[in-house]
Amino acid sequence: MKNLFNNDLNQAELFKQPANNENFDEIERALNSKREQKVLTISFVFCIVLAILGLIFGVRTHSSAIIFDALVSLINSVLTLFSAVTARLVYKQGNDNFQFGFGGLENMINILKALVLIGICVYGFFTGLGALVNGGRETEQGDAFLFNVLCFIVALGLFFYERYWARRLGSGLIGVDSLEWFSDILLYLGAGVAFGLSVWFNPSWAHLVDPALLCVLSSLIIIAPIWVLIKNAAQLLLYAPQEFCDDVENIMQAICDKYGFIDYRRRVGSQGRFYFLVLDLLIPAANDLRVSELDTLRDEIKMAIENKIKDEKELNIIISFTHERKWARVD
Repeated sequence: MKNLFNNDLNQAELFKQPANNENFDEIERALNSKREQKVLTISFVFCIVLAILGLIFGVRTHSSAIIFDALVSLINSVLTLFSAVTARLVYKQGNDNFQFGFGGLENMINILKALVLIGICVYGFFTGLGALVNGGRETEQGDAFLFNVLCFIVALGLFFYERYWARRLGSGLIGVDSLEWFSDILLYLGAGVAFGLSVWFNPSWAHLVDPALLCVLSSLIIIAPIWVLIKNAAQLLLYAPQEFCDDVENIMQAICDKYGFIDYRRRVGSQGRFYFLVLDLLIPAANDLRVSELDTLRDEIKMAIENKIKDEKELNIIISFTHERKWARVD
């Protein structure tokens, strides 16, 4: 068994390569963190601008739908600041008090944002429903239409901009922020169509357009934050994705067959932009491997699993070897 691991690498070369990889990873994390903060800062600025314009136009046109969206943008601006701060912490390696890093912060911020948006949507729905029951509301349809067209164009551009960077960086923070812009797209599109038809045809029910629009859009927008809430709550509890578990299972079965290991146990969790994996391998007592040989095997396992990762998540892995079942915790 030992001959399988014999190689010409000396100890200096063995320990030199991981150090270089770690330095490269640190540089990459720092660059990604700066990119992420830049994207979130741009989103924050546009949120503030649209919120201020929305409040001005909402009061001017007497439109509760526009005021509602302005409040959503304003709250999103504050929450985006939290996201920017979180983006700095997520890439850090942790400290004496938080030794496993800050990966869970991303899920916590996303849950907070989802809960706030759900609350706003519920409030908006019942506000619109109350206005409908009381006979509707008169609004300045023309100005409201022009405002929604302008905001629709801005939101559409920012949505595609953030989707690009979310995929490139594997950032859940930017991904959730892009969903909020997508919600704005729906809002502006629906409002623009409704106000446009009202201006064009000037129907007798024009005074019902604004509150009805508020009810409909609140019901549609709430879908995205509910999905975000469920997904991030599962990850906060270290949910184990089935596809990743299957990949690990196939790789480890091949490793056991290749080297004659008895059994193994895996524990998998996904949180934010990280996969957490703990592997305990039960090896025959006759295989008295050296530490350098075990490290070589660890590299082989880690590389095989990383090659199977289909998204941009990082892998945090712990691999242990034992001759006794009680330490491997296998049946």
